[in-house]
Amino acid sequence: MVEANGCLLILEWKTINVDLPTGQKIMFEKITKRSKSTTVFFINGIVFGQQVKRLRIYSNGVIKQDINPACNNDLIEQCKLWETWARYK
Repeated sequence: MVEANGCLLILEWKTINVDLPTGQKIMFEKITKRSKSTTVFFINGIVFGQQVKRLRIYSNGVIKQDINPACNNDLIEQCKLWETWARYK
């Protein structure tokens, strides 16, 4: 997790082709809907090699973006966009 200016970014990694368990999916939907300042990046990839293959972004209770295929640069770019939003919202 990362915090900036009262905003929270949660990064959740799973291996390639592994989806979120139902309970975790519901939790991410609820916490991002209840707290407009919380965002979740759900990343599929090679965890130990930190290679991004897919990136889903939960915001306001839904998946706002699904970048598939994705790469590390996509994650970096989305983190930068989130940080700019959090600092200047």
